[in-house]
Amino acid sequence: MGPHTALDVMRQSGSILAGIRYADDLTVASSRDGGARAVRLLAAATTDSSDQVTAIAAVHALARIFDDSADDVLVPLLGHDSGFLRDHAAWAFGVRLPRWMPLPASWAWSSVEASRA
Repeated sequence: MGPHTALDVMRQSGSILAGIRYADDLTVASSRDGGARAVRLLAAATTDSSDQVTAIAAVHALARIFDDSADDVLVPLLGHDSGFLRDHAAWAFGVRLPRWMPLPASWAWSSVEASRA
């Protein structure tokens, strides 16, 4: 099951408890089949004010997508008007895998050692 199907199943669940159960399926599907399309789909779900359970599940699913575009969606949620979205976005950054970023050339060890000489 892909993220789109998992999201549809979750939205059609008949209760909050069923929605929470399907949230795990959404997270697993998103981690396996992440990418730009999944991120766009989940980003739209986070702003669906008619379904808070799905919005929260979408934030959790974004946390499991190892892609910079997921970060681009999660960062603005840290300042969202809805407190539950801010809280879950903060949680999402706590569970994300560490990201590797190249250091600027000015941080190179040779520059540091040269400044010590």
